[in-house]
Amino acid sequence: MRLLLLPLMAALLNPISAFADLEDPRTHGAEAREPGENPSCEILNRAYMRTVNSGRYSVDYYEPKENGKEVLRSQGRFIGRSYHYRFDSRLWNERQRPLLTTITMGRPVVQDCVRLDDEDVDGVPSMHIRGKWQRDGKIATTDVWIAKDELVYVKALRSFSSDPPRLLPFSKIVERYMLDRNMGVPEAPTEPFIYYSTP
Repeated sequence: MRLLLLPLMAALLNPISAFADLEDPRTHGAEAREPGENPSCEILNRAYMRTVNSGRYSVDYYEPKENGKEVLRSQGRFIGRSYHYRFDSRLWNERQRPLLTTITMGRPVVQDCVRLDDEDVDGVPSMHIRGKWQRDGKIATTDVWIAKDELVYVKALRSFSSDPPRLLPFSKIVERYMLDRNMGVPEAPTEPFIYYSTP
């Protein structure tokens, strides 16, 4: 179940997914498989597609500290055909919603997945899956918590073995996802446009 040149926050900006026209297609596109997906990551990939093909969802990005606290560093809001984002609580930017997929540069984004013990995340019973993540030259171990009832992303943790993304320069990044049919459009963006690659 939560992206300026930001390789962490997922696919290159391409034409919008057709599913974004639907208000909240939580299962739309979940079964769409791309050639080259790693079979061990079937559950994770279907949950990812189910999440990013929702009509309205948010992703918040945090820097985890050694004391267990998390510092909010970036926010993303996917609403219909629009993608709204900001860094460090600054003003919002808006651009066309990116097309997010499970394959990048002909290779699977996540591979060698292993299911770990189930956990509750913020009160949501979740499956915990760990795998090897790569996109746009960045490499990380990814831990993903998937809601057992809706099969959508709740939380992800990326631990980078490569250099971290330039605009989120942290060795670990926590992503928290929320699907919300009632999520509104943020205030009008007023900052200059920044090129930005998105999870």
